[in-house]
Amino acid sequence: MWNTVNHPTGHFLLLVSLLLSGPSYALTTYTDRAEFETSNPGLVTEGFETNNLGVSTSKQCPQPLSSSSNNTCFLTDQLIPGVEYGLQENPAGANLSLSVDAQTSRLGANHAADSLVITFSDLGVTAAGLEIQCPFSHAGSVKFFGVKGLITEQIVDCLAAPVFVAITSQQAIIRIEAEGGNTGTWELVDNLTWGASPVKFNVFTERVSFETMYPLLKREGFEAGDLGGNGSRACPSPLDSSSDNDCFSPGDLATGVQFSIQSNPLIPQLALSGPKPGRTITLGANGFSDYTVIRFSDLDTTAVGLELYCFTSPGPANIRFYGMDGLITEETIDCSASAEFIAVSANKTIVRVEAEQVGEHEFMDNLLFGKAATQLMFKDGFE
Repeated sequence: MWNTVNHPTGHFLLLVSLLLSGPSYALTTYTDRAEFETSNPGLVTEGFETNNLGVSTSKQCPQPLSSSSNNTCFLTDQLIPGVEYGLQENPAGANLSLSVDAQTSRLGANHAADSLVITFSDLGVTAAGLEIQCPFSHAGSVKFFGVKGLITEQIVDCLAAPVFVAITSQQAIIRIEAEGGNTGTWELVDNLTWGASPVKFNVFTERVSFETMYPLLKREGFEAGDLGGNGSRACPSPLDSSSDNDCFSPGDLATGVQFSIQSNPLIPQLALSGPKPGRTITLGANGFSDYTVIRFSDLDTTAVGLELYCFTSPGPANIRFYGMDGLITEETIDCSASAEFIAVSANKTIVRVEAEQVGEHEFMDNLLFGKAATQLMFKDGFE
């Protein structure tokens, strides 16, 4: 769809909008706990109820706090493992505050100028939420962070009563910062809930559909591979954009991806196979009993596709797509000397793909990888 906006100066802005019907797996926010928990079953909740205090008590607590803490607020294993509670860098105060009454227990920073920082040790956390109350301010801030930085900040009115806020994200959530809306006000947090959101994915077996849906993916076709004048060539494993060997020079391979073979291989090598009618250079494991492993370093990688060839013996091949917390899906294709395309887009980071034809050689070509998202492109034109 093309839209042209004319301006009095004669300049115009051309907006190219790729309005795609496929899933982009964007960030989802929640303000209703029941909806959040229904959409993301099996999450863990920490209510701070198991503590070392009596009822109707407020107490300063040393920070950070975790399941290994053993102090006047929490004994060892009273907090659920996998989370640490502390303060921001360079805090005004030194402690947290635990408030216990007849209804519930809440945790927050003890100094009004500080914020509560919640850190997750599990990189598989893609769903997280909490209740926040701000005793002396209408506005409260809850910031969700991933490995690449801020995912989103949610501003809530939390003066009259606790307010629930939560997100699911394709990027792992590593930290939450909760703060009273204005510097110099307190925040109290209760019922922290976290875990892995359900895996959602789509499988593609047709390259055109996949590329049309996600047209800005990176592509690696191994065209820069050096066969040394032969029809094939053994290559060291792993290979990436920094490789400098007989097969590839630095910069020959796309950034953000590494090619290798599985642990404890029969033959610790990859191999290039030269172009033949209907295909270009391909890459795969050099041993019959070995298989090819592709690893992605960019945490925005949520769409991956490739062509697979099985030259020596046509038959079923297995392609396994993994996220940070394990297998997303395993797909089986009929692999032969002709290209068979397989691709997956998911609501989680794809960190690894394994391609295996058991007991035989498998080779890949035209790897596509990147973010499964709709895109907007802007272009300035001048008359």
